[in-house]
Amino acid sequence: MKQGVTAHSPSDEHFVVQIDGRAKSGYRRFSDALRAALLLRNEFPEHDVKVRAIQTTLKSEVAH
Repeated sequence: MKQGVTAHSPSDEHFVVQIDGRAKSGYRRFSDALRAALLLRNEFPEHDVKVRAIQTTLKSEVAH
């Protein structure tokens, strides 16, 4: 019997929008995080707005 391929990899990349070094919100897609960061930068031009990539690892157990 063949093993099925899982839809999600064990490590996924997520993106966090930060304002002045503090996390504001998180996103699964870079384009969504970038859009939110640009809107915040437009609204608060005096603050430091950045998009950071973070790695998350999901621990899953495989039944044999």
